[in-house]
Amino acid sequence: MIGIITGIETTTNRDGDALRTMLQVEIAEGDSKTVELFTSSGNDTVPPIGSRVIVIDITDSYLVGIAISDDITPEVDEGEKELYSIDTTGLLKMGRLRFYKNGDVIINGTDGTTIMSFIKSLVDGTIVINGDTDFAVRFSELETAFNELQTKHNDLLAEYKLHTHPYLNVAAPATTSTTVSTQTDSVGDISLSKVDEVLLP
Repeated sequence: MIGIITGIETTTNRDGDALRTMLQVEIAEGDSKTVELFTSSGNDTVPPIGSRVIVIDITDSYLVGIAISDDITPEVDEGEKELYSIDTTGLLKMGRLRFYKNGDVIINGTDGTTIMSFIKSLVDGTIVINGDTDFAVRFSELETAFNELQTKHNDLLAEYKLHTHPYLNVAAPATTSTTVSTQTDSVGDISLSKVDEVLLP
């Protein structure tokens, strides 16, 4: 039989002490029953009020709900799958995880109407985070290149400060002048630009 969920409570059922999701289900007008939601292993979900549920009798006093439909319009193509959460109205998809038939996987964080953030794991090995207009960098390689450039800059600056110029039109022995420079060694540090929470191969 199929009913409409009218209430939801996390509590114990009549035969146990473990918490369960208990549904109040209207089977027919004026006929409401308490039903334990029976989901598959690894699936922690609570359907919104207003969803349809298939109810089966285990005993005369023990009913379970085994399948839920939220009546939201399907959007995926043949061979695809989408997991999503639903807002409290039961009308809008919120967080989404969609598996495309070409192998792409896309996670969308939405406010119900607008995508606010996304991660795309594409079948070509590319991962896109919130846009594709720029590139991530491998920090370790960037740091190595920066440190080498900084060292060469400082060495060149030191040599520049030590070299001398002879005076012109003076009697022998000629005297020389040292180069006056107000430049200082580079002390730049890019370590604070490292993002520890995002890792690349």
